[in-house]
Order: sequence, then C-alpha cells, then structure tokens
Amino acid sequence: MEEYKKYDAYKYSGIEWIGEIPKEWKIAKLKFITKCLDNLRIPLNSTERSEMKGNIPYWGANSIVDYVNDWLIDEEVILLGEDGAPFHDKLRDVAFYSNEKIWPNNHVHILKVNNKNEIKFLVYSLNITDYSSFITGSTRDKLTQSAMSEIPIQLPPKQEQQRITSFLDHKTAEIDKIINKKENLIEKLKEYKKSVITEAVTKGKLGDKYINEDGELVDEIEMKDSGVELVGEIPNHSKISKLKYHINIIDGDRGKEYPNENDLVDDGILFLSTDNIKNNKFSFKNKRFITPTKFSKLKRGKLIKKDIVITVRGTIGATAIFDFSKYNTAFINAQMMILRSKNIRPYFLYYLTLSKTWENQLNILSYGAAQKQLSNKLLSNIEIIIMSDFIEKTIINYLDQKTNEIESLIQKTKKSIEKYKEYKKSLIFESVTGKIDLRDYEFEGGKEIAK
Repeated sequence: MEEYKKYDAYKYSGIEWIGEIPKEWKIAKLKFITKCLDNLRIPLNSTERSEMKGNIPYWGANSIVDYVNDWLIDEEVILLGEDGAPFHDKLRDVAFYSNEKIWPNNHVHILKVNNKNEIKFLVYSLNITDYSSFITGSTRDKLTQSAMSEIPIQLPPKQEQQRITSFLDHKTAEIDKIINKKENLIEKLKEYKKSVITEAVTKGKLGDKYINEDGELVDEIEMKDSGVELVGEIPNHSKISKLKYHINIIDGDRGKEYPNENDLVDDGILFLSTDNIKNNKFSFKNKRFITPTKFSKLKRGKLIKKDIVITVRGTIGATAIFDFSKYNTAFINAQMMILRSKNIRPYFLYYLTLSKTWENQLNILSYGAAQKQLSNKLLSNIEIIIMSDFIEKTIINYLDQKTNEIESLIQKTKKSIEKYKEYKKSLIFESVTGKIDLRDYEFEGGKEIAK
C-alpha cells in the first residue's frame, strides 16, 4: 500500500470486517439506499437465446452469458450475483456497474441506487464486502433478497464518494493494465512452450540445433515430406505412422459396475474425472475414491504407471501422464481414454499430445455440435512421428528441462498477477472504508496529484 493520509478521527463501525470508519461517515443497510428491481428479470434457456441472437448483453450471476436482440433494463444499475457468484473469493468481483441496455436472468440481483449516493462507490463497496454471514445454500452459494437487503454499507457524503470513486477508477485502471500485460505474457509463453514442443517432436529441433540420426546436434538436417498436410516436413531419419500401431487405446468401463455416488468412499482407489486434469497435469485437489472391491469388478479403464489419459468428451484432448509414487493405479470415468504405449517412449508420446500437430488433427477428427467427442477409432488414426529410441530419449530430456524453464516463468507471472490483484482489492478496501483520506486528491492529464 502506498502512503496516503489518514482522517483526523475515527469511530468503530460496529461491523467486524469493516472495522473503524471516519468519524463523520455513516453506516446504512443496502435496503435503505437502493431499490431492488428483481421483478424485471426473465431467464432464457439456450434454445430461446439462439432464436433471438443480437448484441444486447444477457447477464448471469457474475458475467455476460450471451447476447440477445431485446432488453429489459436501460438505466444505471448494480448487478449483484444471487447464486453461483464467487462470494468467497476475495480477488473476484461479484458486483458490476451497468449503464446500457441489458437482459438480466434470475441469477443476478438488480439494484437501483438512490440519488443521495454514488452508484460506483456502492459497486466498489459490494466487491470488498464479507458475504460469509449473508450466504445460504448447501450445494450452491445463494444471496437471497432478504439477506442482501441487510448488507451494511459505509457511507461518506456523496461528493466524497465521487472523489473516492474517481480515484479508484484511475488507480484500478492502471493496475488492470499491468495485469492484462502479464496475462498476455502468459499466453505468449504458453504458445512458445507449444512451439518448442512441436519443433522438437516433429522436426527434431532442440533450440537452434537439430538432432541427426546419430544423435548429434547439428545446424541442419535433411527433411522430407511426411505426406500428411497437417504434419508437413519431418526429418529423413523419422517416419510417419498411425497411433494405433504404437499404443493400446483403452476406454473407461461403462458397464453395470460403473461407480455411482453410493460407491464413493473417503479412501481407496482413485476415481479420476476430467476435473482432475489441469494444464496437462493431474490435479488431486478434489479427489474421489472407490473401494478395492468395486475396482476389482471393473473390466476396463484401469491405469498403470506411465499411462497417458486423454479427455474425449466435452473438453477434447487434455492429457496427463499417470506417474506418481503415491498412487499405483486408478480408474478413469467415461469421458476419458487411456493411451498405453507398446513401442514408443511414454513421455515422448505425452509430448506429442502437447504439440500443435496433434492439436490440429484432434480439431478435425472430433465431432458433435452440442458436445465435442472423439471416438476410439478416430483417435487411433491420428498420424504421429516415430523416431529412434535414443533420439526420443534425447528429445524428452531436452523438453523436460526447457518446458520446466518456461513453466517456471509462467508460474512466476501468475504469482505476480495475484499480488497485483491483492493490491487492487486492498486499495479498494482502504479507500471505501475510509482507512485512507482521498479528499485532497485530484487528477490532471490523467495523473494523480495532491490538491
């Protein structure tokens, strides 16, 4: 937090998470300073929306869900999530300012602010509110109208609200610009990582060198046409081949013994779903287990070390390699398949699945309008590049090091973004609760100056 002035005198607000506020400020419940317009909301299902496509935002709990050709509201309002909004994530917004034609659905509250208060000041305030005592619902967080009406808001005079709002508009825009640049950097790093992998597994290019048939790094190697348009040229010492000749493809078991909610236990054999694959690695943040007895009854979908799992329904092509000391086996759900190597190094196959060449083929082979799918037969006909065992090993070692370096930069950038988001929320909290005095700040030429 930068150094800002404090108010001369403070008083306790009576609300633990707000703490002290300037002596002249007041506390008012939301119901006394806003009017709820929830009666204007009308939900539309996906079919209805498809029949009225347009450019007017159709709002859900915490974002624009779609665009339609008609509107229900055309005035300054606050959109505050009702259910499904990230109320417990302090770094994400749950309240939004709108001053255009919109069509809100039944998952977002609509609030019109009285003339005595600055609407954007309330938006900022609602985005730093502690909602823990206002949220109900066991499976889905919900902010009811009655609970929302009781939310306390700390209020300086309107002119002061406007000055604080102007300050925050300026400062948060600066922070958002930095965050956007860092997010763009992450996307560029991800693309760079994919290009490094693609060059290595399809061209044998390691950095600015190529690996030849003798395993030596040289400036150039002879290339040949692979005969597959999406693959292009490949090294002379490699060959193009269909996936089915080098791996076994194993479906998840969909028979009568397929686990249901009653089969889940606190510990046992891992039961993996598509949610367990994040950024092409296994994530065990949300673990589910089945009993060894249930596992023994299943016929297919059982993992062994160094199997590669690929998602084949909904999210297409996300892969991860099962290679953990803690877990010797697991079971996959029906939205995934196992790629088990027969005569190709598993980690080379894993890197192949992360290449642009693989991605392009999946995009063509997948089918389905509402939900993308990929069949066993289609997957088995993907064209891959086969190199000698020694060259595969060399490429794996290079990519392990290089991708770890790139991933380290990505993670550092993500942590930096989190710090900027934390700073942004902290600055908003300090401003709208009066922990800092912004009455003497003005803006000239877009720059902040002391009055």
